[in-house]
Formats: sequence, structure tokens, C-alpha cells
Amino acid sequence: MTTIKYNLFLHIIQNKTEQFIKLFQNECIDPQIQLNAFEWTPLHCAAYQGNMSLIEYLISQGADVSTKCKNGMTALDMAIQKGHKHLKELLTPQQLDDILSCNQRYDDKIS
Repeated sequence: MTTIKYNLFLHIIQNKTEQFIKLFQNECIDPQIQLNAFEWTPLHCAAYQGNMSLIEYLISQGADVSTKCKNGMTALDMAIQKGHKHLKELLTPQQLDDILSCNQRYDDKIS
């Protein structure tokens, strides 16, 4: 598993989104997997890199935006620290709750 974690981490840092997704799917990786000693999840890494498409993919796969790494930072904290303010809305837990709630209300109306 260590080699897989290392490769996942490298794919994110090198902005190789397609390779990351392929490995992620082929190995049935838990989106909450900790990739390094700092307990960064793939979402933390993607936020650090400012990779919006990978963040969207990870959230769709069940990544938890409220997960904190070893130093107490969330993916949102990392994105802001690196100047990726365009990710704020995507990584804000309340925004996701609102979207999910709206989707549920819509689904209820059409059922």
C-alpha cells in the first residue's frame, strides 16, 4: 500500500489528474486515505495544488471536506494558505450541505 500512496501523492503533486483517477479507481482507494506522515488526504493534496477538477472528483467519491490533517488544517485551510481562493466555495462544508439539501428537495418533488 505504501507504493500506491506514494504514487497517488505524486500524481496529485505533478497535476496528473487522469493518472490519479485511474489508479484511484483500479485500486478501489478510500477517498479518506492518509497519503503521508502529516495525514494529508488526497483532498488536502489537491487543495494545496489548487486542482479544482480533482477536488470535484474526490468530493463526488465521498471525500470529506471537514477532515483535518495532523496540524488541524482542512483542505479549505490549505487552499487559502496557498492563495487558491477560487476553491473556497467548493471546499466550504455549508455550501455542500446547501447543495445536497437543494438536490434532495428537487428529488422529493419529482418522485
